[in-house]
Amino acid sequence: PQGQLRARHHAPEAGRRGLPSTSMAWIPLMVVTVAAVVDLRTRQIPDTLPVCLLVWAVAVAVSRHAAHPWMPLALGLVIAFAVGTALFAAGAFGGGDVKLLTGIGAVVGWPSVLSLLYY
Repeated sequence: PQGQLRARHHAPEAGRRGLPSTSMAWIPLMVVTVAAVVDLRTRQIPDTLPVCLLVWAVAVAVSRHAAHPWMPLALGLVIAFAVGTALFAAGAFGGGDVKLLTGIGAVVGWPSVLSLLYY
């Protein structure tokens, strides 16, 4: 019992040690939700939404204080952009979809972008 209390008490420190806390995940989730609603209503995704995702990803990368915080962000962004561009060329995606997928790729980073693209 006391060990469980101690574990719960120290759990929020994970976000301060360099890993983004799960409570921060609501920001990109809300941006993607807004993009989905706007896309369903207007068939367009405003450019500001993928930019918000990219700004959030950069802010998290900077706050991590890791030795190479940019590499996972850059790899996720490049891979998502490449896949999105291929889908755009095939006629399966619109331009807004490519930009949104690129922003999401930056948020989830490497190697999580592979799982995201698989599903």
